[in-house]
Amino acid sequence: MFIYYLAVVLSLIAIVVSLVFTFFVLWSIITLFYTRVPWAPTPKDTIDRVINELGIKPGQKVYDLGCGDARVLIKADKTSAETIGYELSLSTYLRAKLRIWLSGAKTKIYRKNFLKVDLSDADIIFCFLVTKVMPKVAVKLKENLKHGTIVVSYAFDFPDWKPYKILDTKPSKTYFYQI
Repeated sequence: MFIYYLAVVLSLIAIVVSLVFTFFVLWSIITLFYTRVPWAPTPKDTIDRVINELGIKPGQKVYDLGCGDARVLIKADKTSAETIGYELSLSTYLRAKLRIWLSGAKTKIYRKNFLKVDLSDADIIFCFLVTKVMPKVAVKLKENLKHGTIVVSYAFDFPDWKPYKILDTKPSKTYFYQI
């Protein structure tokens, strides 16, 4: 009798886990169609080079637009900067929250569309997006950022913007702009 109940409980647990997994997969697919930006991690070596190149000072506000698993924010947090990220994908957002908690970083992330938030207090913006969305993001940043804000884009450049620096961060380049 005990084995029967154990089998029923284990079956119910398996069903619940499958439903939760299916929910996250479907939600990620819906988010992908909405944003048109798949999640791909920024390489660790690139993050290290970019953070060193930026020379982030304590108290500066660093934003990561589409922050993924928050690896850029966690690294920037070690400079005593105020770090803030935006991520729409629920599963990626939850992964980021877990990574932030495990790292002990003070990073804040929000599950919001960064195109609909005020970024005017940013000192540094980081993004790893895709070509399709760069023109729309460029308009948002030009309209919303204060003079002197640094914008760093990994792998994809902003059309009609002239970078002041380009790092060869294999396998892609990293573009630095100043508004």
